[in-house]
Amino acid sequence: MESTAAGAGCGCRAPVGPSSERSGLALADSLLYHLGPAGQEGISRFVDYCNREPYHEALRNVTPDDVWFGRRETILRNRKQLQIRALVARREHYRRTMRSA
Repeated sequence: MESTAAGAGCGCRAPVGPSSERSGLALADSLLYHLGPAGQEGISRFVDYCNREPYHEALRNVTPDDVWFGRRETILRNRKQLQIRALVARREHYRRTMRSA
């Protein structure tokens, strides 16, 4: 019999479905209960940070809050306009420096 690494090619899969979802929620509730108020506050700050601060590449470099509150399209449109203005300004600067050279 050939030995394999844990889970590699053995057909073992994590349980998926309502029962595993409930057990995951029960674990999360249990964890929050045992952490106490200070731990719950720390987790809350971390989740708030993850939703508001870093840009997510999978969301086209906006924050999850931007997507949730419907600001993504406006942000992306403004970025595109800024990019076009920068390219035009760069071309004009190049043309001016080439004429004076």
